[in-house]
Amino acid sequence: MTGLNFNFILYTAFRLAPFILVSFFSLSSILNQDLKGLIYLAGLLFASFLAIMIGNMDVFKKDVDTTDNDLICNVLTLTESGRLSNIPLSMVVFAYTFFYLVDIIAHYKLANQNIPTLIIFPLLIIGEFIWNRAYGCASLSAIIAAFGVGSLMGWAWSAMIRSTGVVQLQYFNGISNAAVCSRPSKQKFKCTTANA
Repeated sequence: MTGLNFNFILYTAFRLAPFILVSFFSLSSILNQDLKGLIYLAGLLFASFLAIMIGNMDVFKKDVDTTDNDLICNVLTLTESGRLSNIPLSMVVFAYTFFYLVDIIAHYKLANQNIPTLIIFPLLIIGEFIWNRAYGCASLSAIIAAFGVGSLMGWAWSAMIRSTGVVQLQYFNGISNAAVCSRPSKQKFKCTTANA
């Protein structure tokens, strides 16, 4: 009887992490019947589109794909023709998500309630950096560009949503919906007093 192949399990989990992350936000929005996850997803789509446009510039068209690393680097692609972008979109997803959440965490001083978020995301970003460099999947400039696009778009999107003043659109990591207050509607009360 053979044992579990932990290297394969870790590899698969790490490669699928961006998809799992996006699925979590999308499904939580659907199941909780709110727009938080869809707002996150809309910003991520803008960030990904911008990253694809920047990634297809001549600066990033360095020949990093070889027959040696093709199976490792391009195992999960959306098209048959290969990559959509020369910068790693998984780094864009990790950086966007981290800075999207960090803006809210920092603004509302929620660091103590979100310590796992503040530890796990930097580890994912560092792991993605090491992965791309170790296997030659992306050049250093492409990785830095992906991190820059993701982090700037995540921060800007979160700040823009926060500036609307609609608390229900923000993803509060660490605060339940019960802790969010809303203005009560107008009500009329009729009071009677008893003469003693």
